Amino acid sequence: MTKEERAAEALRRRQEDVEKMRKKMEEERSQRMNFQRDAEDSKRSDRDRDREARRRERERERERERAKEVSLSDEIPTNQSILTLKSCNVCF
Repeated sequence: MTKEERAAEALRRRQEDVEKMRKKMEEERSQRMNFQRDAEDSKRSDRDRDREARRRERERERERERAKEVSLSDEIPTNQSILTLKSCNVCF
């Protein structure tokens, strides 16, 4: 093999090595992007799930407050119940 042929062969091998490195780097970049996208999706789904849990808890709290208001309104005499009691000769 002549000197020029050896140099051409070495150059070709270096080019092949560079191409392999580029492909590997591209694969790694793609994997990082996929991992990052999955992490963002996971974070978003966690946030949505937490938001839904907080919404349900607020709704439960509102229901408890409504139930309290209803039970309190049952205890407070209304004008109609006062009139009914007066007509029955009940003294206060």
